[in-house]
Amino acid sequence: AAARLAGFHLLPPDLDRYRDLTTPPVFWPLLLYLHARACAKAGRPADGLGLIDRALEVAWADHSARNPVLPELFVMKGDLLLPVGERDGSEAEIWFQRAFDMAGELDARMPQLRAAIRLCRLWRGREEAERGDRTLRPVYESFTEGFDTADLIEAGELLTRPGE
Repeated sequence: AAARLAGFHLLPPDLDRYRDLTTPPVFWPLLLYLHARACAKAGRPADGLGLIDRALEVAWADHSARNPVLPELFVMKGDLLLPVGERDGSEAEIWFQRAFDMAGELDARMPQLRAAIRLCRLWRGREEAERGDRTLRPVYESFTEGFDTADLIEAGELLTRPGE
């Protein structure tokens, strides 16, 4: 557990440099995303929720619905909600589905794959494995390369295992 927190205390002071700017840099949502992800990895998802909400606010304001970062932010919001939200994951599901849909509209296949993986896992946990597989399989099969990446390996393993 201590290894997961090593260096975590260094994040807020470095991020504070950008927080008070009247016009945050274009990469501000990504910095907030990384900080939220660090919170999730450190077992502090509630701390990450405020950060990801701010990242979403900035990303929506600056780039509207065509921002290719939004699906990743939506997935992270869902990831952060899983341990602190509704027991059945219904809050997280909304964000995963939003990420899946927007990534499809943007033809952003890797974020769509990540969202499909989350939905598949969530639905398998509710004994809706077929629904999850129907969502994940076409996205996975749309790839022609990169099968040695973590996301595609995870998707392939999910699809080759019977519903859990």
